[in-house]
Amino acid sequence: MQAHSMSVRHQRAACGVLTALGQEEPKAAELLTSSTVLTAVARAMEVHTHDAALQRSACRALTSLLACGSAGWDHHRGSSAPALSVGEQGALAAARSGALAATVGAMRRHESDGPLQEVACQALVQMASGGAKSRLAVVAAGGAVVAVAAISRHAGNAAVGRAGCRAIACIARGRAALLSEPDVAGKHAVIDAGAPSTLVGVMDIALGEASQALLSLAFGKNAQRDAVLSVSGVCSAIVAAMTAHVQDAQLQSDCCGALRLFSNASGASARLVASAGGVAAVIAAMSNHPDNDDVQVDAT
Repeated sequence: MQAHSMSVRHQRAACGVLTALGQEEPKAAELLTSSTVLTAVARAMEVHTHDAALQRSACRALTSLLACGSAGWDHHRGSSAPALSVGEQGALAAARSGALAATVGAMRRHESDGPLQEVACQALVQMASGGAKSRLAVVAAGGAVVAVAAISRHAGNAAVGRAGCRAIACIARGRAALLSEPDVAGKHAVIDAGAPSTLVGVMDIALGEASQALLSLAFGKNAQRDAVLSVSGVCSAIVAAMTAHVQDAQLQSDCCGALRLFSNASGASARLVASAGGVAAVIAAMSNHPDNDDVQVDAT
């Protein structure tokens, strides 16, 4: 890639090879997610900014390489303190190498290209999955904004909707009782980008992924939960999804958890959930899935 940096044909072919290697050689994760490899992909994207096909190939390569690195490579390198996993190192290397900035830039430059938006959102999922520092890097690069924009611009495109929702859920990750600074920052970023209304709008074609993203937001600070519920239609959309997919235990669990957490934010939010039929939906979920521990726990 370095020797033929100006040849878009060579760069596309190289990205194809890297994609295949990431899928077929998981044991080479440490090498494939090295700064040298990620920098080469980023450089190709920077040199050939207007070639959409190259940008798509590069995003696929980044997704494959970083997914390869996150597949169970948690080791300690002989240190008494836990070292970063290969997946975490890869996600941070993506930011340092310029691959993260190049991905966000490609999404902004080729905003009408649906396939590119899909694969770029998939790359953002991997880049935001490496831990707190990687999520902060994605937020700082504008990842939340471009993920929400991709869903909105490509309304009706299920593939973009699902990938975009996964990216939002990863950026807004954090479900601990005490949220860290990156957790709070990620949730703020997606809320400020307009994610709540966007997620409601895409629930008809990306129901599971949108529900997961809303659940991630429901684990936010009380003020963040109130901000999400203040968007018209959020509660109604969750209840409608539960009513339409009664036998989907995973969906019922996610939605019960979201409604419970939103209700705990404030009295006003609790009233919004109740008025939208949330209480009845939760009771129905518990009745329909009496032996499902996840549903029972999330509903109480």
